[in-house]
Amino acid sequence: MFYSCSNLNVENLKLVNSQQINMSVEHCTHVKVARLSITALGTGPNTDGIHITRSKNVQVTDCAIRTGDDCMSIEDGTTCGPGHRISIGSLGDHGSEAHVTNVTVDTEMLHGTTNGFASRHGKVGGAMRRTLCSKT
Repeated sequence: MFYSCSNLNVENLKLVNSQQINMSVEHCTHVKVARLSITALGTGPNTDGIHITRSKNVQVTDCAIRTGDDCMSIEDGTTCGPGHRISIGSLGDHGSEAHVTNVTVDTEMLHGTTNGFASRHGKVGGAMRRTLCSKT
């Protein structure tokens, strides 16, 4: 887990079979993640490849992510598959406010995913999504 980091570069790592979320970026600014290989069992619970929350200016490039859950999950504040999806959510869970803005998925490659690209929000609370796009 990377917590409250600034100007962070994470490159050329191989993560295999983490018990839960493989890599987490929380409360960070100006982060570059590149050339990661992340593999997790398809049967494991909550094995998100890269989880990003409450962070700004995060760039993820040239990563191969094969998990049993979301390849990437982006919450408040890449090559994928097999896995569930690239997920933005769950926003507004448990009555909370959540804001995710200016997300671009550019030339993504989704192979064997169950849902592709998803933007979700909770049943209660406020959620804002702005400028979300996918370019291929």
